[in-house]
Amino acid sequence: MRSCTQLGVAVAYSVVGACGFGGLAAGQSFDVASVKISQHAPRDYRFDTSPDSVTVYSAPLGACIRWAYGFHQSQRYWLEGPSWMEPGIDVVRYDILAKAAAPVTLAQLRLMMRSLLAERWKLVVHRESRVIPVYVLSVGKSGPNLRISREDGGGAPVPMPGGVEFVGADMWQLVEEIGLQVAAPIVDETSLTRRYDFSVENLMRYADYAVPIPGSRAADFGPAYDQALHKLGLQLKMQRRPTNVLVVDHIEKTPTEN
Repeated sequence: MRSCTQLGVAVAYSVVGACGFGGLAAGQSFDVASVKISQHAPRDYRFDTSPDSVTVYSAPLGACIRWAYGFHQSQRYWLEGPSWMEPGIDVVRYDILAKAAAPVTLAQLRLMMRSLLAERWKLVVHRESRVIPVYVLSVGKSGPNLRISREDGGGAPVPMPGGVEFVGADMWQLVEEIGLQVAAPIVDETSLTRRYDFSVENLMRYADYAVPIPGSRAADFGPAYDQALHKLGLQLKMQRRPTNVLVVDHIEKTPTEN
């Protein structure tokens, strides 16, 4: 079973281009689906997929929309809508059990989720191009210092005493690890397409580089990651870029009955 965090987007520019924002193809709907406002505690949050199903417990709708349209969960800046869609004092959480008639591709599952959101929540969205801050992951002047892996897959980060170790990881899995600890979306411009074995040093060594996020108790660890990635021949720099943003035009809190 694949988790939501394993199914995010390595490069939003390319994935949005592949998935698109347009209409749905005929037949791109779940065979059966149950949706309801969740009674589970937030700590029960779960978002799993299999080749023929999506199972969600206690998820904010923003997470479901981002997944359906190919965004990583850290990329809130690329989705604009009502505050109750996101974690906060007025958040509404949902349970979704949706099953396809037969196994399908991940791209088809995303299309089916879009169809479900439109049908049950009356979701209407449009795309806008805006200039916003992003972190750009790129290769440094000396080139990458990464070992090509013999592993075919996996790559999930493993905490180690000195930091985090990756085995058989692609650049998306590095982006995923970084994405939840920085204050802007990440664009991967490394052009590295292989799987690699590498480790990222413990960020506490570079904690002094982290910067406070205004109005929040959290910190932006983007500059700290930039320092930690230097040994890998990579860099993480903030830039302002024109970016495709998904804007919610209409959505209803209470989904239609099953």
